[in-house]
Amino acid sequence: MPCKYINEKPIGAGCIAVVYEVILKNDQKVVVKIKRPNIYEELIQSMKKVDKLIYYSNFFCIFKSMELGKRLEDLKELIFNQLDFDIELEETNYFYKKYKKHPFIMTPKPFNEYSNKSQIVLEFIEGKQIDNLNQEEREKLSLPFTGMLISSMFMDGHYHGDLHTGNMMVVGDKLCIYDFGLVCNFNDEADKETAYNYYMSLMNKEWDKASNILLNRMCEKKIKKEKAFLKSIKKILVFYFETNEVWDPISYIRAISKCIKKYGSVMSKSFVKWELSMITVQGTITQICKKNIWELCREINEIYSLE
Repeated sequence: MPCKYINEKPIGAGCIAVVYEVILKNDQKVVVKIKRPNIYEELIQSMKKVDKLIYYSNFFCIFKSMELGKRLEDLKELIFNQLDFDIELEETNYFYKKYKKHPFIMTPKPFNEYSNKSQIVLEFIEGKQIDNLNQEEREKLSLPFTGMLISSMFMDGHYHGDLHTGNMMVVGDKLCIYDFGLVCNFNDEADKETAYNYYMSLMNKEWDKASNILLNRMCEKKIKKEKAFLKSIKKILVFYFETNEVWDPISYIRAISKCIKKYGSVMSKSFVKWELSMITVQGTITQICKKNIWELCREINEIYSLE
């Protein structure tokens, strides 16, 4: 890559990569994301330690009910996918083309000719970090952000799996999203349709329908005591989406997982990834506005009549 200037002080850093500001010989300012050396070996060692911790934690009932081992396996796949810069570059290209002419959302342009297995080169974009916005500016982002989330999840089935304020900024009237190292897909059209139907049943407070979807589409193993399971799941949904005043996604996931395990099954892989993404999104929403993700989704549904 023909460089005129490299700022040796990183403008960003994570556990997998470090980001630098670079000026090319043609005076184009770019961002270069460089993979940390030996990161694969370091992650392997870290995962071995976590595996050992999970093994011992399973001796305690409170942890055993959370299916930590299964959650860890799903997380491992997502984490190790982030090490593959070929995948990340492909996803960066996908989202850049998707949002290139979007009125509210944008992403940085990738420079494929300078990118490789060790680095990804992107256009440099000046903007305001979410943490530097006032409350009114943040509130304005909530609906465009939620609309983008719903569209990518349920219309495309191809969505950013790690949306947080650290990989978003405001550029003029647009929300700029970047860092596509963690992107999720539903396995097929049937899984995408199931997630959408489950989502809509939660939006419309159709608890019987949502419970049946969980029973018939989101459990890996057939549940024998179906009536008892449906009654238990409905009770959980009513509590977390109607009775409880404060939305607590982690407790909700724990309650659902515990119930499914009690009746001899586990939640299917693609829906585990979806639920994990929704937990991350709720954390972001908390930093943007005072509403929770489900309140915002209902507003989007009313505006666009998604049904």
